[in-house]
Amino acid sequence: IEIMQEQIPTDILDFAVLSFRDQIRAIGSYALVVGMQGAGFTNVLFAPKKSAVLIFFQFNAASDPFAQMLKPRTQYHRWVNTHRKNSFTDVERDAYHDNADTIVDLREFRAVLKRSLLSICTQPSGSSARS
Repeated sequence: IEIMQEQIPTDILDFAVLSFRDQIRAIGSYALVVGMQGAGFTNVLFAPKKSAVLIFFQFNAASDPFAQMLKPRTQYHRWVNTHRKNSFTDVERDAYHDNADTIVDLREFRAVLKRSLLSICTQPSGSSARS
């Protein structure tokens, strides 16, 4: 959050405390949406067209269910944890790290955030830059 706040005004949304209507209204006001992959990211379908989306995936994530639905309407960016040492899970129950906690390398985060912000700035008619 601190890294993002250095670049752009940043809000934290907790979908667990928002009604569906409030979630849709909130997402519709952002030019950049950033977060870990999960069911809540389906709400990004309601982000403004040509907004930027930056999704973080756990270790070695092979599938990307969001790419097909978001690439046609957003500036789609993704980061996948490629470092097993940054993935924390119970290997006995989750050998493929599908539900693992992930540490995001800060240098990598800065780089992918910069690319996401640049994609907003290079849009012919961009939205306001809130994230």
